[in-house]
Amino acid sequence: MLRVVTVAEMSATLYPVSDPGTYYGLGLMVFDIDDAGRCNLWLGDAGGTPGAGVLVIYSPEDEAFVVVALTGDGPAPAAVNALLKATTAENPDRPARQLRAFTAKATHRAH
Repeated sequence: MLRVVTVAEMSATLYPVSDPGTYYGLGLMVFDIDDAGRCNLWLGDAGGTPGAGVLVIYSPEDEAFVVVALTGDGPAPAAVNALLKATTAENPDRPARQLRAFTAKATHRAH
């Protein structure tokens, strides 16, 4: 994991790329995805070639990492957004909360 100050440096200067709402910093892409008024800010990276694409993101709002690799011309951001909605945003028992609870129990048992 990167320190907060490192991520801040990586995203201090952002340059727009060809996709609207997508910016590139120092080895980090920032995705500002509008979804029916809900603004999704993702940190990660993307790439691809004709017929294939990949998107790796962290969503601070959803406390989740998502990786999508697609063949064909499907939009990877739409797939990521659908996965986030299905697994975290609509779920009161979000995976990050479950992980923190598990980690707290494991840490308690270790002492």
